[in-house]
Amino acid sequence: MSQSIYLLVANHAQDAIKSCKLSDLASRSIAIDASCCVSSFHRSFKTQNGTTLASPGGQPIAHLVGLYLAVIRLVTHKIRPVFVFDVHHVSGATVKARQRSAMKAEHEEMSMQLLEALGMPVIRADGDAASLCAHLAHEGITQDAAVDDLTVLCFGGKLLCNLMDPAARGLPIQEIDPSLACSGLGITFHQLAHLCSVLDSHRFHELGPTRALAMIKEQQQQQQVNEVQPYHQIDTPPPIPILCHSLHWRAPIVDNVLNIMMYEAQFKEDRVRRDCRVIAEAVNDA
Repeated sequence: MSQSIYLLVANHAQDAIKSCKLSDLASRSIAIDASCCVSSFHRSFKTQNGTTLASPGGQPIAHLVGLYLAVIRLVTHKIRPVFVFDVHHVSGATVKARQRSAMKAEHEEMSMQLLEALGMPVIRADGDAASLCAHLAHEGITQDAAVDDLTVLCFGGKLLCNLMDPAARGLPIQEIDPSLACSGLGITFHQLAHLCSVLDSHRFHELGPTRALAMIKEQQQQQQVNEVQPYHQIDTPPPIPILCHSLHWRAPIVDNVLNIMMYEAQFKEDRVRRDCRVIAEAVNDA
């Protein structure tokens, strides 16, 4: 569904999409959907035989390696990342689903511990992480939001695509301006929220993005549109945690980073210490 939104914007509001390089984002603070990152790292970081990257004990470590390298990459380009996680509740209709849910919660908890040890701000969203990222950008608490879910365009913050997903490495980073997107599409933010809801609904899935846009603009079948439940209550901004109003980036707590990256991810001590010095210098210079 995010792809449908992107194609609509690319076809009808080309001015809303701007390609940029990592160096163009220097001095910006960026809210990052970290829960999505954890999942993408597990999909992308594999061994040579295609298995999930794991410790000698068999524990998955792709999320730790991915976030660790991402922090170094971002701060050395003078970017100030803010990592936002979903509030994760273990759930599922089957035992296997509950086990997957519990494992995801465990991975995210360890990820938060690593990021905090690295000196990065970590936020637990009261709801959807991508929505909070976009809301933080709209409110000026950060300059941008790096998310995969483009339905949060209607919150008004500028979104960055291809920043964190390893599968997009080599592709240009794309910044999407929601105001220009709405202008090019000829709709309001409120109509954009309805458009996202329509495209996400199974009842309207067969419409396709072009027909859904036309339906919104023409105000046809208004009764059906109003019956669609907002996607993650998409037209209601999520609450901003108090912590977000006093974000700080600091030097890593080296011993804590060593405990995770040496004993969990099997990184060599001298490399971790060297990386921590690089992060500390970058944070002090930002």
